[in-house]
Amino acid sequence: MYLSVVFFVVMQVLSYELLPGWTSGIQSNGEAISKMEVAALLALCQVVAWSFLIGMHLYGRCYVVRVFISDGSDNKLYETIGWLTRRQWFVSGDEERACQFNEGKTAGHYDAKTGLTLMEVNAPYYSQRVSNRRLPFILDYDGYFFDDNTSQD
Repeated sequence: MYLSVVFFVVMQVLSYELLPGWTSGIQSNGEAISKMEVAALLALCQVVAWSFLIGMHLYGRCYVVRVFISDGSDNKLYETIGWLTRRQWFVSGDEERACQFNEGKTAGHYDAKTGLTLMEVNAPYYSQRVSNRRLPFILDYDGYFFDDNTSQD
């Protein structure tokens, strides 16, 4: 979440650097860039910055970093990430609607020059739907699970 804020600030600085070109014109390889092109660059920087920031905020509200399961009942406490803190969501067994497994796989691109497959992703996850909540919880399939209630004798 912190990196999304850093990315947003960088995009805002890029936009701020483009603003003087709005009135004086920017020179690129000896050629002046028109005001319309500067406006398009400003708009593009703003759209990318805001889209990334909003997308990371939504993802953070869905991605479960910790699950507490109560003993003897179906009640769970999901913990998600926020901007500076974590948020907890109490879910009773009656509120759980559907849990769907997603492969989270992309084929990638084979590069014949290097013999490597680039951009291949293998990130399976569960999508847990809950009533009274618009977005599903994302539970990482390859996550680490610890049982704090066990004692070593």
